[in-house]
Formats: sequence, structure tokens, C-alpha cells
Amino acid sequence: MTLAPGYEDDLSQVRISHTHDFLTLRACIVGNPHDNLLPPYTQATKAYTDHLPEPLKEAIIKMGSRPATLQELRPDWYDKIVVALDELERIYRSHGVKVFRAGSAPAEIKNYFGYTEAGYWSFGVADAWKVIGNSMVEIVPTDNIRAINPQVFEYRDLIWQAFENSPDATWVSMPPAAPSDPAASAGRGPFVVGADIKVLDAENILVACGVDSKQAINDRSQPRTAMNEDGVSVLKAYARSLGYKVHQAYYNSAVSFHHDTIFGMVAPGIVAFPEDAHFVLPDYVRDNFEILPMPMDECRDHLAGNMVNINDSTVVINARAERTIKLAEAAGVTV
Repeated sequence: MTLAPGYEDDLSQVRISHTHDFLTLRACIVGNPHDNLLPPYTQATKAYTDHLPEPLKEAIIKMGSRPATLQELRPDWYDKIVVALDELERIYRSHGVKVFRAGSAPAEIKNYFGYTEAGYWSFGVADAWKVIGNSMVEIVPTDNIRAINPQVFEYRDLIWQAFENSPDATWVSMPPAAPSDPAASAGRGPFVVGADIKVLDAENILVACGVDSKQAINDRSQPRTAMNEDGVSVLKAYARSLGYKVHQAYYNSAVSFHHDTIFGMVAPGIVAFPEDAHFVLPDYVRDNFEILPMPMDECRDHLAGNMVNINDSTVVINARAERTIKLAEAAGVTV
């Protein structure tokens, strides 16, 4: 991996350690928005493409079998993503967080699954790994969006350095999802997705599967948007070995493709979500957290729940989610 110019920060203090999601953020990776190539609309990509804003969804459907970059389809949105990621980096650095960004990915990474077939999604870095305790869990091989998978290699050298700095750490990978015909379905998986995993505290993890109705929960033939039950079983078994209990939720896939946009980790003991976004929510969440009523429309329109904790009293939230920000500030959290 080649870090982008200006991002050769000292790696000697970067460690693999993450007891829960409210800890102080010391270092992070901000994605590269320039190498994206959106795959064609198929049964395998339908679930997440259908959750994209309507103009982008229509553009992807119309492009037929030829993949296209976001720059080609919606250059105005591409420009906004570039600005947003730069601003995110600025916020992180202003709080003393080390930020790393990669340069353009080489052809061998982009071509890992067949560049023109699967596409390449270069800015969804959060789905590549999940640190649980002192274990680096590589998740991306079993993400159900194939376009995301190869980006793990862009940052592996960086992860390797952090691993070498952490003598007590372990590094594991979830099992790769089984191959399938994307024209027919996404396949069985197992699918383990970082956006659907929340480390609530030092002993408990929340995972979630998206379904289109409460009846679909007991019908495994019905689609899951991102993470599925096979993936939950794999993660649950490994988390148990680390001393964590995994609690499972089901959310309404009509609201969101991923759980992270509708379930915000605000501060220790405080979470936020729309009350009617879940079909099933574990008692552990209701019994142990103050729940802020995050507006549903801000989840859909501004991904309000997709917030990042800088420390136990500071959180980053999309500036357009104004009512969500007011809720967090009223709870005593700095936004």
C-alpha cells in the first residue's frame, strides 16, 4: 500500500485495541473517493442499490451491463463526497486523531474479482474490519457488497504495522462468502458486515439483520439486506471466545440498508434510533441505555445514525441532521 502524499504519519503509536465503541479515537482511515466503479444492477446488488437516492439508482439501472464511476454518473455528488471526506479528516485531526489515507489503488487490487463485473468501492472503509477487544477481525471477505471487498488490500500494510505494534493482539478473518451467480441472488454468505455491528460495552455486542417484514424473520428464504443469520452465528461464536455476548436485532429494511444509519452510538449509556425502525430489539439495549428518539427522516435523508465517537463525550454527526444534533447536545454531548 502507498499512503497518499502527506499521510505518512508516524505509525509507532498505533495499536489494535477497542474494548467498546465509546473509547477515545486515536487513529483512523478515511476512504479514497476517487477509485470507485459502481457495478451493474443485478439481483446481487439490488438490495443496496434500491436504498440509494432515486436519481443515482435510476442512473445505475440505465447504465446497463457496463459499470460506471460516480464521477460519470453524478459528478456533483462525487464532488460533495470529496469535500465531505476532507472535512471529516479535518475534524478528526482537530481532535488529535491520526488520519491515514491511501493513494490510488493499483490495477491488481481493482481487478481482484474482475473489475468490470463486480466494481470497486473505494470509500466504504468502515466495513473492512472490526476491532473487538484486542482482536482485529477482518470482515470484508464476507461482506455482501462484492465491490467493497478488495479495498481491504489497500490498507493491509497499515493494519500490519498496527498489528506488529500490538504484541497481545490477534488477527482473524471471517469466512469468505460462498460464490453465487449475481444475476440470480447474493448467495447464502455467510455475510458479516461491519456497519451492522455495535460494541456496546466491554461485554456486549449488538448485531442486526434487515428484513422487509416481521414475518420474514422466521423465513430464511426471504432476503436480508446486509448481515444475515449465518454471519451472526460465526461472529457470535468468535465474540464469545473474547468474553462478549452478542445480542441480535432485526430492523426494517425499507428504512435502511445498513443498521448503522438508524442506530446511533451517542455516548456511554446513550443511543439513538427511531422507535419504529426495529421489528426486534434486544432487552439489553432498552434496559441499559437512555434512548434518544432520532427522527426517521433524518436517518433516511442524512444517515443521522452513522455517527462516530471521538471520545466518551464528543461525537461526529452529519451537519444536516439538525434535530439529531439537538438531541445529542441536550443529552450533554459535544457535537
